[in-house]
Amino acid sequence: MQVVRRIIDTFSFENFPYKRVFLFLFIWILSIMANYGVKRFLNLHIDTPTYFPFSIFNPSFHASGLLYAMLFIFIIYLTLRYRVYKNIITTYLVGVSLIVLGNLSLGNIDLAFINPIAGGDIQYYHNAIKIDSWQHWLSTFNNTQESLFCHARTHPPGALLIEKLFFTISKNPIWISSIFLLLSSFSIVLVYKIFIELGKDKIFANKIGLLYSVIPSVNIYSLATLDAVISMLINLVLLGVIIILESKKKERIVVWSILSAASLTLTSFLTFGSIYLWAVLGVFSLFLVYFHKNTKILILLILSIIVFLLVVFYLNQAYNYNYFVSFFTASKLENPHGFMLFSDPFNYLATRIEDVFEIAIFLSFGLIAVLSTIRYKLQHNLYIVLAFIAIGMLLLMFLAGAYRTGETARACLFIVGFILILIKDIPRSLLTPLITFAALQTILMQVLGFYFW
Repeated sequence: MQVVRRIIDTFSFENFPYKRVFLFLFIWILSIMANYGVKRFLNLHIDTPTYFPFSIFNPSFHASGLLYAMLFIFIIYLTLRYRVYKNIITTYLVGVSLIVLGNLSLGNIDLAFINPIAGGDIQYYHNAIKIDSWQHWLSTFNNTQESLFCHARTHPPGALLIEKLFFTISKNPIWISSIFLLLSSFSIVLVYKIFIELGKDKIFANKIGLLYSVIPSVNIYSLATLDAVISMLINLVLLGVIIILESKKKERIVVWSILSAASLTLTSFLTFGSIYLWAVLGVFSLFLVYFHKNTKILILLILSIIVFLLVVFYLNQAYNYNYFVSFFTASKLENPHGFMLFSDPFNYLATRIEDVFEIAIFLSFGLIAVLSTIRYKLQHNLYIVLAFIAIGMLLLMFLAGAYRTGETARACLFIVGFILILIKDIPRSLLTPLITFAALQTILMQVLGFYFW
């Protein structure tokens, strides 16, 4: 009984906005009812999912996953009670173990490691494994793009070539998943470092790193998805922006400018969604120039554009690959009937709501509740402005028709790092309940559903 009481005490909190948590839960339930009513009683054809707003969700429960779920909860309990998060090494190890255990809660290794990579027959893996000569394949990409499977044909060739690179060691899907986990989990360290650069103490920064690892979208999709690797690269750029603005050492600024430009270019060859980050940096650089006479990020943006265009030119000359042609091909494939607002306005509105709801729920109800209580002061707070610019650019992408088929929890993992900046000034005491709420929601979602296709 003492153990049970200690666990309950560890997960009990005061001064947490419980009412707002329940309010958002109620709003979600209303949205489910509205979605069902529109489909069933109004007989309108909309692309929103039955399990609103989970665009990809299959109810699934495997008793074999309960042991992993219990281990997940036990590790969270030990971590919070005994403050294991005192340095980034232990925080990282705990975070990775929670990502692995969360996914194993699906039931077994196949569901956690293999299915997201090679399940079905339409994954990047199934196209990548057919590539014999990557040079020849790249040189014909513009002609064969439309014949690729649904994931690959709407991405730049880097999305397949990165798996082809991993094949040089092994074609085993477990190997691919493990490498994706290794790469994507570096975001835990990057998020920690972001908050150190923002002036927070190590305990605060470590708890943010731990929170990052248990946010539902991160925990569910970091084990075996390219999107989590892309998110890591964008977090690297975000850290670079902060260091460039805050550092007084020219050598450090130069190093992080090169790293950021390289990461932004690499991101552009993994996803056409990278246009989002270019837009964020563009708007933020203009904001800094106009209001603060600061040209550092504008210089970074120009450097990044030069690097990107040099790579585009080289690939065109050496391998006959035209980046911009493949971008317009992907856009046509995503919206075959043109701008959805004009071709299917009701569906456009419904799926825009789905996009926003899905990101919000996958952030966790606790985090959304806390975010809604903060009074943001934009004056002299560059990084809150940056976070709002990032959110604004994402909403503009939605308005432009992006993510027509949902999946924003996975495809928009990159927004998590920006959103966490919005809680940089909350009391440290709120971090423990935030971690707990996110962890419990995550493990419940992992045990009850499967989120890949």
